[in-house]
Amino acid sequence: MREFKADVNDIVTEFEVAKLEEERLARHEEQLHIILNALECIAGSIKILDTRLNLLFFNEENGLTKTVEDMEWEEDIVTFCGWSMEKVQDEIHEMAIETGWHEDDDRQEILESLIATILDNAKDMLLPKYYKQWIISQA
Repeated sequence: MREFKADVNDIVTEFEVAKLEEERLARHEEQLHIILNALECIAGSIKILDTRLNLLFFNEENGLTKTVEDMEWEEDIVTFCGWSMEKVQDEIHEMAIETGWHEDDDRQEILESLIATILDNAKDMLLPKYYKQWIISQA
């Protein structure tokens, strides 16, 4: 009887050890799943960042890398919209009339407002390659 009791105790102990090992593995599996999800998110972010970097615009005049979000001067509008400088000046003039701002004294405010209008109407106003850049940057 004693041998039987010892065998049963060994079996129970082995079962408990196996159960504890199974629980430990389940915890590790859950932790690995969390890590895998985090890595997938990081990989997705890297892919988006890589796409954004590939769509950067290099301005040969001043050597600066610019994106649509960096638009701030008349020359940037010419580049990103494909407009002539005359068209940009006409748009600035129209914006000054609409807002009541002075074309020279309030130039920066007019440009900011014009750029906001361009971005609000990006599909129609930006060149296609920069519109694509703009859409990706908004994701």
